[in-house]
Amino acid sequence: MSEQRVVQYLIFKLDSLWRRLPQEERHRGREEFAAAIQSCAKEVMTYSYSLAGLKAGADLLLWRISPSLDMLQETTSQLMQTGLGRYLETAYSLLGLTRPSIYGETEGRRYTLKDTPIFVGVHRSLEETLALLG
Repeated sequence: MSEQRVVQYLIFKLDSLWRRLPQEERHRGREEFAAAIQSCAKEVMTYSYSLAGLKAGADLLLWRISPSLDMLQETTSQLMQTGLGRYLETAYSLLGLTRPSIYGETEGRRYTLKDTPIFVGVHRSLEETLALLG
């Protein structure tokens, strides 16, 4: 159980030009983005969070976990080449190395008063999160 994993919090800002595109083009761009995430689901576990209206300069947070930094970089490149990805700017990218907790599931998730969140977001399905981007 000492397998290390790379964890990334990838925060994007959406260009306002995105909302001026025709609805059909935005729909196609969201589908391409979702397909890119799903195509690498075996190598990169991804959780999506909406930051819309919660943080200035940040609209989308992807919490990604992978055994390889190379894989995170390659999949980010794929995301940025999608219809939606062309309108996203990386606002923040936070990286860390982790390994499974020796204390089990419940101990590792305990929140303490010393924990101060940097970003607050709403965890939603990928489809719901992308729909909120317009």
